[in-house]
Amino acid sequence: MTMYEELTTSFCEYHKNSVNIAIHLITTPLAVISIFLLVPNLLTLLLSSSTVEGIVGNNFANDITYVDFLKGFNVVYGLSLLFTIRLKVWMITCAQLYTMYYLTTVYLLPLHLSTLACSVLFCVGYFGQDFAHYISGEPTFQSSYSKNNRFWYLLAEHTYFLLPLTIEALIRTEDSLVSWFVQHDAILDTKLTTPQDEKNMENILNFVLDSKPTRDHTTHWWYHQLKNKVKISFDELANASQIVKMFQRYYSPSIYDVEILEGMNEIYVASPTYKINSDKVFFMEHVDGPYVWWPFCQVYRVLIAINENKQIMTQFPIARQIWRINKGDVLGFDFNRELHLIKNHPTDVNTDFRIVLKAHYVVYPKTIRMIGQLLGALTTRYDILARNLFLYTLVPESIMQRLAALYVLITTKLVALVCHYVGFNNLVFLLGISSISFFYDNYPLLLYGTSFIHYGIYIGTYWYRNRVNYGGFVRDAVLYKTCSLLHLYYHYLRLVNVDGIIDMVQKNNNDDTTVDTMSVAMVIIGLLVATAATYAIGWERTYFGEELGHCDHMRVKTFPYNLGHHPMICGGILTLLGMHKLAEFRQAFPYLIPIHVFLYGFHLCQEVFDFHANLPLESKRGMVATGHGYLNKYGNFIPMHGGNEFAVASKREEVSMKKKTIKATKSTRKRVRAKSQEKRRRARK
Repeated sequence: MTMYEELTTSFCEYHKNSVNIAIHLITTPLAVISIFLLVPNLLTLLLSSSTVEGIVGNNFANDITYVDFLKGFNVVYGLSLLFTIRLKVWMITCAQLYTMYYLTTVYLLPLHLSTLACSVLFCVGYFGQDFAHYISGEPTFQSSYSKNNRFWYLLAEHTYFLLPLTIEALIRTEDSLVSWFVQHDAILDTKLTTPQDEKNMENILNFVLDSKPTRDHTTHWWYHQLKNKVKISFDELANASQIVKMFQRYYSPSIYDVEILEGMNEIYVASPTYKINSDKVFFMEHVDGPYVWWPFCQVYRVLIAINENKQIMTQFPIARQIWRINKGDVLGFDFNRELHLIKNHPTDVNTDFRIVLKAHYVVYPKTIRMIGQLLGALTTRYDILARNLFLYTLVPESIMQRLAALYVLITTKLVALVCHYVGFNNLVFLLGISSISFFYDNYPLLLYGTSFIHYGIYIGTYWYRNRVNYGGFVRDAVLYKTCSLLHLYYHYLRLVNVDGIIDMVQKNNNDDTTVDTMSVAMVIIGLLVATAATYAIGWERTYFGEELGHCDHMRVKTFPYNLGHHPMICGGILTLLGMHKLAEFRQAFPYLIPIHVFLYGFHLCQEVFDFHANLPLESKRGMVATGHGYLNKYGNFIPMHGGNEFAVASKREEVSMKKKTIKATKSTRKRVRAKSQEKRRRARK
């Protein structure tokens, strides 16, 4: 192992977090640029000395001479790294050097910033790296050798290779920057199996059954109502080692803290029926909390099954998952973000109550403990208010109670619609950037701020692949691509001579020079090819359904795939180039299309060379993964019998299965009714 490889290995041990690396990619070049700007100011001061003037020359500090010096310095430094670092890293480092040189010489040097301003920039760049380590919870690399006798040598080595080292950390990190654009599957699961867990579950089960809950609606015991061994059993289950490990698998314990929120915890007993009251909310798509916009922190609701359950399933429609948790199973999801609902199994029926613990946890980075704890306090307060409203409408008798119940149901439905088609994070972002753009009369901010996000979503999802929230990915990709296309087509139709095109088509006048026929033809042909490609492979395969494991492999030979590979992207690029061909469009937005084409072309190369992280694919989870059934396109669970393979059914098989399911459901209900009638008959005797 060479000296540089050893240095890289040591450096990467202190730079694993993607937030830390992202800030380094900004602060390190900023510190270097500030030095580039500071040097001519210092030379100007030094040139007041005749001795120094005789050595460096009177004209060295002027812009033209210094630009030549910077060019030579960057070339020499780049060449000195050529045979030391990997070729891929060297090329990226050279691109960094050129970018810093271009920004310095073209934009910053002409500003003639003062020595104080340059010093401030250097401090921001230098101490910004310490700030990156602070918020990511990682110690600095410099701290590893600060007490070494060779400190100054090691510091010089660290500084000399700092630019390529940040690139190495970026390449080697498991939590890549592109994963920021990915809709991650944040649903967690585990199982409690220890004898102590069994004993605690038995204590809670006996408590519930001895309390004889009603079958007319759900029953709740909140944490503060529990006493003695029931409360102790609840605490031990909520703090079980398996639940701690479940969080640690998803949230690194070196970065995140997890705290339990006792004020939200409860024992929940599901009722077999529901009426027009608050119970109906559980059978509707709903989100439990309002703080979807809260950054960096999450509140988790964790369901712990206390007894066996065959009937009640928890479905996550956007994540395309459905779970049926039995005794000892644990299922966690984001309280403020994850859309979910309860469904009854089409054929299986419980013979007793379904009892679960609802435990709640706030997860936050250690460096922003106060912000995380504030989220926990606010969510607990909201949960108490919502609980009071729920109890008020649980058995509605007065008109006000019925109106309140109706209000709960209507708002729940509206929230579900927003989650399905926009997403609250996206809504907050779009409203925020639109408001800022409108307030400051800065349309380019809105244009460039919303035109390229879908490329990051494509590239990040194709790269990451593992445990992707597929419904959220499709929703976000379609939303931001729609925003981008609205910008493009609005300006293109505004700038192109539409009247001239109509006149040319109607009168067959091909001599109209005001119409750029080549531009129009490229746009139309590219749009038709991309649309035909989408139709040929279907909506799900268009959005990586095959790559993410939601579709079987299918070889398509129909148009336009019979002409060549990747016609959808090629058609899209042809449309973009056709817009750029229009002189008025090119003059109004000289950089818009080139950025589009570069990002789309990058993603094309990613698909051509199948460039991804090679992480294990875990696309199907819950009852679909275990072979108990599948979700059809309407989100309905279709049970399958036999085998643990992923269930796939044709339309004919689906219809047949629906008929069998309906027949089995009727038979089961008839059997249950007969049993209940027999019980009542015996009770009367």
